[in-house]
Amino acid sequence: MRQDARIWVDVEAASRGARRLVAGCMPEVLRIRGYRFFFFSREGTEPHHIHVEQAERYAKFWLTPVALADSRGFRGPELRELHYLVEANREAFIVSWDEHFGQ
Repeated sequence: MRQDARIWVDVEAASRGARRLVAGCMPEVLRIRGYRFFFFSREGTEPHHIHVEQAERYAKFWLTPVALADSRGFRGPELRELHYLVEANREAFIVSWDEHFGQ
């Protein structure tokens, strides 16, 4: 239960535009449970989506509807957890995307 509370605190921060730029072109929207959620500044012409990274592992999820687009290195249980986290934070990710790309 406490873990979920931390998610919603981060969602609130993301929905207020609280995110940081990583290497100048990768707005980071959320960091939780060792996962980093971000998008690339050059991707504004694609549909809403979010990238997830942990160590050398990577995944990309479409946000409408939430669906796995690509993954490397994550196992099934981890992908299910990521799907849950993306679903739980979907609205904040979309708000951050729209603010960044001026939509």
